[in-house]
Amino acid sequence: MDIEPQFAAHQMNINALRYSGVEPDLAVEYDANGHDVGFVVAGIGVSIINSLIAREYKQFELEFRPFEPGAVYHYVVFWQKGRQLTGGMQQTIDELLSVFGAPI
Repeated sequence: MDIEPQFAAHQMNINALRYSGVEPDLAVEYDANGHDVGFVVAGIGVSIINSLIAREYKQFELEFRPFEPGAVYHYVVFWQKGRQLTGGMQQTIDELLSVFGAPI
């Protein structure tokens, strides 16, 4: 199981498996997180997810195994070009940058 091809994570998952010498055989592609865990809990298959979602799924008492190479996500903050940011918007941006430690 994997998220559907319209999501960038799909291609990263496929590439990571192929890099490891495994050709994926996908039976189910889902369009929202949460569907995959239902299939896995029902014993229908396995799923590829990121570590953030894996922490959300811990309550289901599943087995998780990280694999390498893992996919690296690059997040950005964006807004309308030339827009004067409100104090709250600027504070949000500053907080995000301080947490993630990367300048724009």
